[in-house]
Amino acid sequence: MAPTARKKFMLDWAQLIDDHAFDLAVLGARDNGTEISMAMLVCLISLIQS
Repeated sequence: MAPTARKKFMLDWAQLIDDHAFDLAVLGARDNGTEISMAMLVCLISLIQS
C-alpha cells in the first residue's frame, strides 16, 4: 500500500474510533464487567483531554 493511501486509511480509522469512543467504552465495560458509569467517566476524561 502506498504511503499516502496508508495515511488516509489510518486517519479514517482513527476518526471512526473517535466518533464511536463511547460505544467502544460501553462494549469494553460489558466485556470485562466494569460498571457503565466507569465507561462514561473514561469517555468524559478522553473528551476533556482532546
